[in-house]
Amino acid sequence: MRELIIDRSKVFYDPNTDFHHHIYNVDTGEIQDISADSLSVTGLPELPSGVQLEGADVVIRVRSKTGRKCRFCLEACNKLTGYLLGVYLQALSFQLI
Repeated sequence: MRELIIDRSKVFYDPNTDFHHHIYNVDTGEIQDISADSLSVTGLPELPSGVQLEGADVVIRVRSKTGRKCRFCLEACNKLTGYLLGVYLQALSFQLI
């Protein structure tokens, strides 16, 4: 099992231990494997002396062209928006704003 750190707040565990890369959908949180043969990495910087390249992990991040979020993200966003609107209206009623 391989640990994938997609960003600071997301860690995934990948049961596929073959050499491969990933596409990560930032809207839905889905990860898809990409065959290592379908992608080549070139133009790597010169490595420090005394080390050799072990590998290069590639994560291609994508998002919906329409900007749509997954159902769970939309529900969470709607709840937060409703909550913040309620707080704002309450502050207005107390003339805090």
